[in-house]
Amino acid sequence: MEKQIEDAMSKTINEQFTCDECSFNQGISLWVSINATQNLELKENIINNNLNICKCSKCGFETYVNYPLLYYDTEKKLMVCMLIDGISPYDLLDDFIPPLGNIMEHPYQLRTVYSYNQLIEKILIFDECLDDREFEYFKNVIRVLKCEENEQDDTEFYFNTCRINDDNKKEMIVVKMLGKEIEYLSVPWDRYINSIKEIPTKLRNPKNQINQWLHGDNFFWMEPESLIHDEWPGIKNDSRGSSYEGEFNGGDRNGLGAYIYPHGEVYIGQCRNGAPHGYGTLSFPEGNKYIGEIKNNMYNGQGALYYSSVSNYTGEFKNDKLHGQGTLTLPNGSKHTGLWENNLLLEQFESDTYLHFASGIEFPKKLTEMEMKCVFNYELTTPGLGIDVKYGTLNIWADIFIYDFGFDKIPDGIESDIIRKHFEGVIGDIYKAYEQGIYDAVVKLSENEETHGTISKKIDFLSAYLITSKSGEKNFSHIYLTGHNNNFIKIRFSYYEDMEDKGPEVLLVLLDEVIQMLDNSMMASRYEH
Repeated sequence: MEKQIEDAMSKTINEQFTCDECSFNQGISLWVSINATQNLELKENIINNNLNICKCSKCGFETYVNYPLLYYDTEKKLMVCMLIDGISPYDLLDDFIPPLGNIMEHPYQLRTVYSYNQLIEKILIFDECLDDREFEYFKNVIRVLKCEENEQDDTEFYFNTCRINDDNKKEMIVVKMLGKEIEYLSVPWDRYINSIKEIPTKLRNPKNQINQWLHGDNFFWMEPESLIHDEWPGIKNDSRGSSYEGEFNGGDRNGLGAYIYPHGEVYIGQCRNGAPHGYGTLSFPEGNKYIGEIKNNMYNGQGALYYSSVSNYTGEFKNDKLHGQGTLTLPNGSKHTGLWENNLLLEQFESDTYLHFASGIEFPKKLTEMEMKCVFNYELTTPGLGIDVKYGTLNIWADIFIYDFGFDKIPDGIESDIIRKHFEGVIGDIYKAYEQGIYDAVVKLSENEETHGTISKKIDFLSAYLITSKSGEKNFSHIYLTGHNNNFIKIRFSYYEDMEDKGPEVLLVLLDEVIQMLDNSMMASRYEH
């Protein structure tokens, strides 16, 4: 069977291709397997991005055709499957390359990748006789270090080559890619070696993972269960139901290891004195993940927190909280970079929106025809008072308040005693302002329960309509209150007497836009581990 694999030829398959430029349809031949030992020119075509390039016979347009591909090197005993559209390695072996037979009977290193760049990287790594698992670990180290420089989350890193520099020292060249922007990073060889020296012993010996299909991109961190194995130096369970497999030193969990927690969380990384400490990855069953520095069993230092909702934060942490400089990216793609303190955004750098992180509510620069004027963050001095976001024009303005007054639970809507008693207090505060001389007069015209929003999202409010006056000038105010995601949401919309006709029209639009804003909010997740 080994001789059969070595003799297997590179193969093509015939497919139909429709030109993206002129929509002309034609038959093409695509490579589906490459025997690099027999066909060095095809290997060079892969490295030089010249494989499976189709040229339209009508308009001459050339493009790369993304198609599953099996690359194998019989001398290096390496197989790499480039997969697309849910195809598994076994689909490639069974459907496209039947002469290879049962490859699992032979001592091959097996990798799966999901892009052409990842395929090229695997070829280059094995050509340098390096362990690709160690380099994948090193790429995660680079990602955390780049958090300090506010690198964008979609930056990709790839191995390029090793060389001797002008100082006669060995260095590694790493490609940094962000979209079409490419930069070459020079990494001193001793720095690379020091970064990977604490990888578990299990990863040191390639024979331990022969004939296992390993992901070509981040397999070490994305598949923690593949590292939880009886080949680790030690196994220990604790009274809380957690299990640990890894290195022991001095009678305790010290070194590299893996924790499995009772609720399904998995930690892989450095440990000290029986707890996660150093650099590691914490994965949650719902899909959230933290990669970065951990001290005293909490997020501390540089790191990246990825939410299953496709949101993520990269930057500094302190005691499990966003603390320091960092960037939060929301599912809609908006980014909020600034200085954080205990999950509060103290100072936001240039942005098109303002984010209240504790509630996940994102305020646009403009609501209806009103521009955002300022944000008062009372939470900094008095926890529980929340924020006041002010919008306005020359004669119309609105304040949107978000706060919790220290309550652990604030029910949604208006039916709870908490909401109704608080609404009485809100109206009462306006009359207290009158008693203190802030207003010359206060007249409450109505008090109601109202429902606003669209068919897909409606919210109930307690409302009041009042007229206040000061120095002969009337001010028409509409107060709205509801409970939303454990917060009080209070809106005060006001306008002068000359806007009495237009004001109510703007109010209805404002309420719809605020409800849409609430509906889009991403609640900040907090995890204990």
